[in-house]
Amino acid sequence: MAMRFSPEQLSDYNDKGFLIVRGVFDSLELEPLQTALENDPTVGGALYGMTGDTSSLQHVCFWTDCGDDLVGTIPRVERMATATTSLLGDESYHWHSKLVVKPPGSTRGRWHQDFGSWYDDGVPGPNMLTAGVAVTESTQQNGCTMVVPYSHKRGRLNPPQQKGEETVFNARRDFAIKEHGIVHCELHPGDAVFFHANLLHASGSNESSRDRVVMFCSYNARSNAPITNAASTNEAGAYMNITKAERAYRPLDVVEDDSISRGAYRSLYNDTIFKTPKFDLPSNYTRAVALPTEPTMS
Repeated sequence: MAMRFSPEQLSDYNDKGFLIVRGVFDSLELEPLQTALENDPTVGGALYGMTGDTSSLQHVCFWTDCGDDLVGTIPRVERMATATTSLLGDESYHWHSKLVVKPPGSTRGRWHQDFGSWYDDGVPGPNMLTAGVAVTESTQQNGCTMVVPYSHKRGRLNPPQQKGEETVFNARRDFAIKEHGIVHCELHPGDAVFFHANLLHASGSNESSRDRVVMFCSYNARSNAPITNAASTNEAGAYMNITKAERAYRPLDVVEDDSISRGAYRSLYNDTIFKTPKFDLPSNYTRAVALPTEPTMS
């Protein structure tokens, strides 16, 4: 089942830099994953904490190669392939995906552009996007994704890693927010927000009593594959420990949309190999933090 966008939807995405689509997945397709996360909130010990600022940790696990389990099937079902290819205007390929669990008490995440890091992976331009698929309810109360519409048109902002860059980044961010405001992307399970790699975005604080879980599936355009020897030190993304080979163009192994509804996957998340992050990076890098393996989240 190909997911086709109307000319109005495509125009809206190109103009504002994001598009909210309801019911990309049926809530029943995601129920097994919801139940698994409730029974094992550590995702088999794969979750770690991620921090690049003073906010409390979000819990994350990510992967580049999609296995024959549910988390590896979601990014490559036909509806996701056709949707991302349509928005990119070119064949899409899987860049990486991640499960992000925002536990109760987590404060607001930092504002950033994804291309701020991906540029350092050697890609020629920002023709990349992410689809944030809500696994649980995603609301203002529990820290849904926030975006600054139109901000993707302002180009790449240097990630504020080095001393003195934070002031410049914040000034440009604040100007964009003043000009265009903030949109809270509230989603029901199965809804998705597709957003451009240069769109400023962040997550809000989780003031609820339950986890907020989103699967973020990121894609690159085939014509935008990294340039040989163009990658540089990536202070914002080095913690992910992703190799050049894993960033190169590899055709998306598309599966039929009913693969999920008919249970044509081996397990929920035991067939996809989650990346092991780097924990020994300098303090000015975005860092991964090991978490207890005992279930501690709601």
